[in-house]
Amino acid sequence: MGWKRVTFSADDMTAGKASKLEHEFKVRKSEHGDPPGAVMYDTDRSSRGVNCYFTPKAVEIAFTLLEQWGAEDCEEPNVGQLNALV
Repeated sequence: MGWKRVTFSADDMTAGKASKLEHEFKVRKSEHGDPPGAVMYDTDRSSRGVNCYFTPKAVEIAFTLLEQWGAEDCEEPNVGQLNALV
């Protein structure tokens, strides 16, 4: 499995959707024993929205959750320019 991305619009941000996904992923990660390498990243949250990225290990433990949120396959981002969340 490769990297996945979930994109949230400004309206989604106002509705708290990115924070909800972060919480749901944190729960899923904990249920799997906090495996190393299972990380959720995001871009700086702005008035335009945000992109959330999930490592291949994160996708492995939360595939169904990410599918429910409309995650799309993506290239590996430059994690040095992202914020590690969970």
